[in-house]
Amino acid sequence: MQKNTYVQENIHNSDKYKDLAELATSCAESADILVKERELYQREDIFPPLVIDEVKKILQNETDRNLEKRLKALPEEDKIKESRRIMHSKIHTH
Repeated sequence: MQKNTYVQENIHNSDKYKDLAELATSCAESADILVKERELYQREDIFPPLVIDEVKKILQNETDRNLEKRLKALPEEDKIKESRRIMHSKIHTH
């Protein structure tokens, strides 16, 4: 399980955010983490294996592994347009 992913205080008023683990930057990366940590989610029958497999498949189908890098490489105006295009195309997906 990822360490340093939970705090009880307001992180905006402290340096606590510096100790937090970074979030996944894509659905593909989230799928990798889900598979890596699937035992945690399946422990005590919290989620059955079929649910983990289905969520993994949904995340992998987003094909966004390098999206963050691609967006960062764009000029600011194009970055905004592309971000909006992606959000609008995905808003009713799931």
